[in-house]
Parts: sequence; C-alpha cells; structure tokens
Amino acid sequence: MRTACSICLGSILTSGGDDSDPSIGHSVGAISATECGHVFHETCLLRWLQKSRSCPTCRKQLRPDRVIRLFLDTGDYVLPGGGDELQALRLQLVDARLRLAEAAIAERRQEAVADELRSDLHRAQSIARTYNAKYASSLRENCHLRADLRAMREEVRDKRQLRRENTVLQTALNAKEREIRNCVAREVAVLKGELRRSEYQIRAQALRIRKLEEELQRHQIMLRCSDVRLNTLRQRSQKRAPDVGNTSCSPAEQAR
Repeated sequence: MRTACSICLGSILTSGGDDSDPSIGHSVGAISATECGHVFHETCLLRWLQKSRSCPTCRKQLRPDRVIRLFLDTGDYVLPGGGDELQALRLQLVDARLRLAEAAIAERRQEAVADELRSDLHRAQSIARTYNAKYASSLRENCHLRADLRAMREEVRDKRQLRRENTVLQTALNAKEREIRNCVAREVAVLKGELRRSEYQIRAQALRIRKLEEELQRHQIMLRCSDVRLNTLRQRSQKRAPDVGNTSCSPAEQAR
C-alpha cells in the first residue's frame, strides 16, 4: 500500500514536498497525524495551518495543539538480493505503524465522546435529584396543608359557609396534588428516557472502544511479525552481500 500526503501528493515515506521514490532508500521525515486520523508530512501540514484551520482531507476543524508528531524510518539503503521483498516489508511496516497511529487517534476521540456522555449522564442525574427534592418538598407542603385543613374543619364544623370554603379548598388541594403528580411523573419519564439513551450510548461507545483495542492488538501482533521477517531478510541479505573489507565505499554508496 502506498500512503500519500494529500497536500503535496507525494509519498508519505519521503520528506515533505519530495517526489522521489521511497524504493531508492530515502529516510522518512517527520510525519504529523491530525485528531481526525489523517496523516501528512509535518512541513506540508505546518504550511497548510498557516493558511487554514481545517483538515486538508475531511475539512474538519483542526487545533494545532492536537496534532500528533510521528517518527518513521524505512531504512538508509536497500541491500542487494531480496531488496524488493525487503522494501515491500518496510512499506508494510510503515503502513502498520500509520494504522496504529490512526487507531490510537480514533480511540482518543471515542474516549472524549464517552467522557462527554458520562458528563451528560451526571447532569441528568443531578436534574433528577433536583426534581426529587422538589417533589419531596411538595409532599411536605401537602402534609402541612392537610393539617391546616383538619384544624379548620374542627374550628368551623358548625358553620355551613366555612364548610363550603373547606370543600373548595379540598378541591383545589386535590387538583394541585394531581397537577404536581402529573408534572413530576412527566419529568421523571423524560429523565428516565434520557438516562436510558445515555446508558445505551455509553455501552455502544464502550463496545467500540473494546473493538478498537482488539484491532490495536492485532496490528501490534502484525507489527511484531513484520519486524521478525524484516530482521530475517536483513540477516540473509547481509550474508549474501559482498565483503565490506574488499572495498573502500560504504554500504550506502554500494546500494546507490
């Protein structure tokens, strides 16, 4: 897989703005990964951020302090014999490291979303506690009103007018109590729905995070396998290479 910088359109395996082929053994310069998971040459991205604060690929807003710097190296030269296969493994190794970086960025982004959802859940729980306190206060107020009503009934039981007023007061009290119960029931139902949605979103985010962690582990295993194969091929290539003591030029000059 050939990964390219979408700003200069050059290979990500070469320095920024360099159109040279990575197969001839150039070292990789500094590479930067954005919070949205895209990878560019560091120099290309710095020039871009001087003109725009959006991602060159997906146009999402970028914050310079959220840019992650990556360091990759495909080797200083290509050894004779098995060079094509060795270069292909180097490219696979770089690609695996880039995928690991993208997975790490995605995991950080999912963790931020999960933190925001947990914050929303805490706010909803705080609102629920507030409404519960109001409901308890209303119940206490109703108890006081009922006590007052009983006292009034004892004082004015022989007066019809006061009995009618007591009847009106009882009706108003019942209506108020029904209104409070209905209002609290509606608010509790809404809060329960919000809590269920928040819990579902948190579980979904936790599942996505676990999947990302599993994918990260698979990439790490692939990376270790690639390192083993790379070391094996390097040892084989060194065995087939001409004796360094018979020439005055360095191995890098022999490769060129």
